[in-house]
Amino acid sequence: MSPDQNAARAAHQALNPNPLQCPPHCAPLAGKLYVGNSVYNHAAREVGYVKEVMLDAQTGTVGYAVLSFDQFFDLNDELFAVPKDALTVDGNQHLVLDLKQDRLELAPKFGVRSWPSAADPGWVKRIHAFYGTTPDGVRVHA
Repeated sequence: MSPDQNAARAAHQALNPNPLQCPPHCAPLAGKLYVGNSVYNHAAREVGYVKEVMLDAQTGTVGYAVLSFDQFFDLNDELFAVPKDALTVDGNQHLVLDLKQDRLELAPKFGVRSWPSAADPGWVKRIHAFYGTTPDGVRVHA
């Protein structure tokens, strides 16, 4: 993790000492959804980091981790809203997104200055369809 990411995480944790609130089924994930936390693939390779979190417009809980992969892949100024249920925590307590680079390049993305609306049903449907999740937290495929 870069010094800037460490500083961002430390600042966020100082202001928000409690893990983000989410339903019981994602409790192991809650403590990992801090801004600045690294994201790994299943090969334990760091692939990105949590840039922000987005709230679910209907429940007010964390719905998406906004991930940046720019320092690992050539995806400058592009962000990815990943449903919290598409992320897991491995035995090393790493936040894991199992997505190969070629699949990642097809993922729905947005620019740093053009964030989508989590209240837009079409956007919600596209995001969950791509990652194999549903808005109610059910995985539709591994």
